[in-house]
This record gives sequence, structure tokens and C-alpha cells, in this order.
Amino acid sequence: MGTKELIDAIQSGDAEGIENTFQGVMSAKVGDKLDNIKLKSISGEDFELNKVKGKKVLLSFYRFAACPMCNLRINELIQSYESFGKNFIHVAIFDSKVDNLKRFTSKHNAPFPIL
Repeated sequence: MGTKELIDAIQSGDAEGIENTFQGVMSAKVGDKLDNIKLKSISGEDFELNKVKGKKVLLSFYRFAACPMCNLRINELIQSYESFGKNFIHVAIFDSKVDNLKRFTSKHNAPFPIL
């Protein structure tokens, strides 16, 4: 699913469409309750998933801070972020130490947390 299709599905509230797109890719389903996630962001703040209750949340997991495709995806999401609406938050979670993340992702100036 491309960024435009994801935006359309989120804006229209098409939970089934979103779930079908990610079927087999993720183990959590749309509407599932998740345990709290608490991680340090590149801004130095602690992010807690339970503090964004009531918003539509896109949790994205990325390989490592220097991954070119991961950074391309982050850039795509930044470019289209406003079109997701005000009741939406994207959370980018990398398998990298915060210092390394800062080095590779701070140039994005992302409007969402990078953890």
C-alpha cells in the first residue's frame, strides 16, 4: 500500500481496508488494544503510547537508522503528514540507539516522534 492509499483509508475510516492491507505483515489488528510503549525520542523526550489515546495511530517499525529505504519512507510520510488530519499520529520506531538515530534522522525535522 502506498502513502496515498494509506491516507485515503485512514481518512475514510476504512478499518477493514487498512487491516486487509497489512494482513500477514503485522500481528496487531486495527482496533486491538496495545500495551504501553515507552521509548526515548530523538528530541530527548520520553514517548508513551498511552498518552495519545483517542487518536488514530500508525506505528511503523524500521530496520536501522542508516537504512536508506527507511529514511525515504520517513520523508514520504513527512511530505504527506498534514493530509492525515489532526486526529492522527505516526510513530516511527527504529531498531537503533537514540544517538545513532539523531545522527541519521534529525535532518528530517519530522512532525511526529522518531524513537
